[in-house]
Amino acid sequence: MSGPVAPLGRVPFGACGPGGRSGRHRYGPVEASWLESDVTVCGLGSYQEIDGRVALAADRIFVDNWEACRQRGNLAPIIQSGALAREAIDGEVPDLVAGKLPGRSPNDGTILIALVGIGALDIALGAELLRLARSRGVGRALV
Repeated sequence: MSGPVAPLGRVPFGACGPGGRSGRHRYGPVEASWLESDVTVCGLGSYQEIDGRVALAADRIFVDNWEACRQRGNLAPIIQSGALAREAIDGEVPDLVAGKLPGRSPNDGTILIALVGIGALDIALGAELLRLARSRGVGRALV
């Protein structure tokens, strides 16, 4: 990763529940107008956390699984409306992580990573992170 990571200042984590609404928070889905240029936006669930205009304005889009994203999650409404087609997707996260697709490069613009939660992918990524942590001697055993 090159460059700093900066959270959106006024949007709390967990701000969006099902349908982008939550009784505990007053903010809805992340809006395109909140984003600066050259950012990576990660939608981390099966609910509507990101306004569809973020996806439509993104320069690159990656998903964990195209078929799952067609059915639920941040992209489902715009895919089902016909506004976003498979051809607009740059690839799937497993191929990105495996190095089969290029990651961020200078001047890539806005990158959207839309994840709906594929259990096998979660397990594989977790196992790889555990392997890396052990090889670097970092982390803490929880048991």
